[in-house]
Amino acid sequence: MHVYKSFIYIIESFYPPVQKWYRMVQNTITAKKSKDEPNLSKNIVFIGRKPVMAYVMAVMTAFKDHPNKVIIKARGRSISTAVDVAEVTKNNYLNNITNTVLLGTEKLETEEGGTRNVSTIEITLNKSQAA
Repeated sequence: MHVYKSFIYIIESFYPPVQKWYRMVQNTITAKKSKDEPNLSKNIVFIGRKPVMAYVMAVMTAFKDHPNKVIIKARGRSISTAVDVAEVTKNNYLNNITNTVLLGTEKLETEEGGTRNVSTIEITLNKSQAA
């Protein structure tokens, strides 16, 4: 990446229209990235197939950045992992944690055109005041 930027710098210094074109392309790429990527909050941890301790560390990092509240979200077979992450975090690492659980169902379209129900869970971990 560094070589590419230095190459562009050399071209820009000899050929000014390239500078205008390069800036236009960079602005387009930046606009496309911000448009395509959803604005996800940094205090949400999405649970997948990784080991439990990987998500526990993600929750601890999220608490470092957002000290009051972290949300753990999972669906389907990952729900049990989400519960394990919340319990390990609460029992082993942070003692003054309260949690709120929201359960739900999402309807997904199948390839055949039907719908399928998938269970979801959202566990909110809040730091309570130290007693």
